[in-house]
Amino acid sequence: MIAHVNADEALHRDFVADPPDAHIVRVRNPDPTLREEFERAGFLLTPGWVNWIAPVRSSEEEYLAGLVPGERKEIRRVRRMLERDGVTLHVTHGIDEGDLERFLTLYDRQVERMPQGVNFLRRQLRQIRAEHDRIIAGFALADGVMVAGCLGWIRRDGALLHLRFSATDTSGRLNGAVRGVYLKMFQAARERGCDWISLGNDPALYGHTVQPGLFVFKSRLGFTPVASRAVDVTIPSDEADLILDLGPLARPSVMLAHHDAPVSGPVSLDEAPRLRAVVLSDGLEYELQGLRTDAVAVIERRRVPARLRDDRGE
Repeated sequence: MIAHVNADEALHRDFVADPPDAHIVRVRNPDPTLREEFERAGFLLTPGWVNWIAPVRSSEEEYLAGLVPGERKEIRRVRRMLERDGVTLHVTHGIDEGDLERFLTLYDRQVERMPQGVNFLRRQLRQIRAEHDRIIAGFALADGVMVAGCLGWIRRDGALLHLRFSATDTSGRLNGAVRGVYLKMFQAARERGCDWISLGNDPALYGHTVQPGLFVFKSRLGFTPVASRAVDVTIPSDEADLILDLGPLARPSVMLAHHDAPVSGPVSLDEAPRLRAVVLSDGLEYELQGLRTDAVAVIERRRVPARLRDDRGE
């Protein structure tokens, strides 16, 4: 699906006349001083990975007041449904092996439902077990059965609660249990003196491993995407991507690209450079229903396959 090339090939090869056997052409760690050249060649300079952050606020009332009216209404509806269905919400500092196994089963099933899912939790399970006493865990239970949950870590400076893994079953998705869990985690962050909460890292491209609906969902909850390196310097650096065709990608797909100058390391989260959202389609008009437009600096639309260099399809 992805052809990796160096910067010289990316800037000088005619990918229309000489296309690779791939849907995306990628340059890893592109020179940020060549950003304009990459853009003229049709590439998007992206952070590779994005992290969704929101200020904790002093109270739940203040947090809810900052959401769009439709999302506040949805949260009220979800709370009524959770109460009706007897769903209970719990937060623990540390996680025992039983709860970890139940969450792991929930996460496994969620990944199996995803068209291009990747089981990041399984990949990091040894580290998670080693750090079980540091985890802040939130769960939703229906008749004693876990229907939604998330695992978080407080960053070592104490400023941010990072929710790295979330999962819900089909019933949890329908009754909005995951929203209820997130609200409990906001309260856990306040109680522990955090200023920020994070909904974790996603690939910058929504349409393959993760889907555009996740982008919309996180934005409506009041979170803003920033380059992951603004939060954690261990995250891999930038990428330059050229989308040749949508192929197996969702219609539409969304790429989060740099709007402001990229960061090279940690910055104050309230000063993190802004990203822009590029909606990728194949010529038909698709709408991202419910998108919170102020989550990004600007929203662009681009048709693919693009006419490269002289017509970027904007």
